Amino acid sequence: MIDVLFREKKTDEKSISFLRNSINEVLIVAITNTDGIIEGVNKKFCDISGYSEEDLIGKTHRVVNSGYHSKKFFQRMYRTISSGHIWRGNICNRSKSGNLYWVATTIIPKIGADGRIEAYVAYRFDITAEIEARNQMKRLARQDPLVGVLNRIGFNLHLANALRQRIDDSAMIVLVMLDLDNFKEINDIYGHGAGDDVLREITCRITAQCGDHAVISRLGGDEFALILHAKQDAPDLAGRLDDLRHNIEKPMNIGDVQIAIFTSIGYATGVPVLTDAEKLMKEADLALLAAKKAGGHRTVMFAPEMGIAALHRQLLMGEARDALRLGQFRIYYQPVINLHKGGVESCEALLRWHHPKRGVLTPQVFSEVFQDFRLATGLGRFLRETVMRDLSRWRAEGVFAGSVAINLIMTDFEGDGLLHELAQLLDAHGLDSSSVILEVTETMFLSSGRAERVRRDLITLAERGFVIAFDDFGTGHASLTHLRELPLNYIKIDRSFVATMRTDERNRQIVIGMIELAHRLNLQVVAEGVEDEAQFHILRHFGCDAIQGYMFSRPVPVDKLPQSACRAAGTLARLVSEPGDM
Repeated sequence: MIDVLFREKKTDEKSISFLRNSINEVLIVAITNTDGIIEGVNKKFCDISGYSEEDLIGKTHRVVNSGYHSKKFFQRMYRTISSGHIWRGNICNRSKSGNLYWVATTIIPKIGADGRIEAYVAYRFDITAEIEARNQMKRLARQDPLVGVLNRIGFNLHLANALRQRIDDSAMIVLVMLDLDNFKEINDIYGHGAGDDVLREITCRITAQCGDHAVISRLGGDEFALILHAKQDAPDLAGRLDDLRHNIEKPMNIGDVQIAIFTSIGYATGVPVLTDAEKLMKEADLALLAAKKAGGHRTVMFAPEMGIAALHRQLLMGEARDALRLGQFRIYYQPVINLHKGGVESCEALLRWHHPKRGVLTPQVFSEVFQDFRLATGLGRFLRETVMRDLSRWRAEGVFAGSVAINLIMTDFEGDGLLHELAQLLDAHGLDSSSVILEVTETMFLSSGRAERVRRDLITLAERGFVIAFDDFGTGHASLTHLRELPLNYIKIDRSFVATMRTDERNRQIVIGMIELAHRLNLQVVAEGVEDEAQFHILRHFGCDAIQGYMFSRPVPVDKLPQSACRAAGTLARLVSEPGDM
């Protein structure tokens, strides 16, 4: 075949033979005429394609066309070589056996003495191994190694591609975000190996439910995303996704243990070509967030008001960060009245935000701020530092010698720094641990994995001399368990029970029962939200140890606490001297 290339008589036949052999050893060669008809091929072309020389001579390269490249790809190639220029590129061909192979190709026009193109010579290298290795690396880069579905990178590429292709006017893309409500607890209790097994089983269940046409991804941790194709008038889409959630939530056996899974799903829909991928992802994320905030274990579709709420939340977070930096957060104190000793022996530290436009805000108004880990950590540290400083100053000035209750949140127990921080603050301000009451709520114990961490840390804090109080007692689902397991000194009866004691006999009996139970366990009882004399007399009559509420004092700034405590003591003295109406 190489003789076609060297038709002119050469004097050095040995050099020609050497060149011919060298080319045939290294290169896959084909020569075509100007119409693309193959006039010659070498053995390496036959070997890689699986076709004999007789199969190829007189045919075009369409015989090895794999269909991988577009028509425009070959049109651009032909325009280049037909204009007398060299073309270089990688081509995917198909062998006679049906296997794909890749060749790095250089096509050189052979130009005659008259300047016209006489033939085209294609030199090729087999780069199949390199292409497959590169593709494998791409697949690995886009695939989650644990469960074998797409990772975040691969999913984003698929979503963008799906939104570029519009099959018909009724086509719709459904983007589903899904995560497990209790996955952290599974890892904490059963170990990460069990957690990995759960993720694999969840992946199998999603695949089985959604079918081969769904695009499935694990974005990270326990968060999955799905791309589903549907019609815009598809009936009961929420019902189908609820079915998926129920299937995922079926108990599964991991080793010898049966594990219950709880799942939240958020989803959003978009029309291909008309929908932005980033916007659709954000909407599905907001729907998932709404499902989680509503308690989890549910399916929620994106609604426009979620976007408005997210914007407000983003603005609130930005304002809160500025407020912490600019000193707009303050600590207020509310006296706690000891009914046995007849005075104020403690107070509760309460966070207030002096907002430049909205006035003084309570934490109920900006509760979402505490969902941001850095903000919550910063506010907790600010509160504790401020309380220790104020307590130290009061004692130095002789205006208040009582203790101060500090509310703790879940963020305070992340990491191992709380005990160390409290010890440093006590030492810096010359205080002892018994002067600090640490209040916790049942929300910290709703998650079994976290509950064990909080319980362990509270035991350590109690051993170091801190007073532990259980706030909002009676509003949770397992308070009696906590009374048995936690190192408590106080319980605080929630204001919702106190408010209706006089008019609701059942509520009144519940409060009486709480007081009696606590005393049998050698715990003190503080009632919150006392606002009228009837509530005071009922609580005092049935042995409540301490009370706090607007009837005695609202939360006040640091400089007003001594006067407020004095007025509260005076109010108590007056009430004790008067007959009570229960």
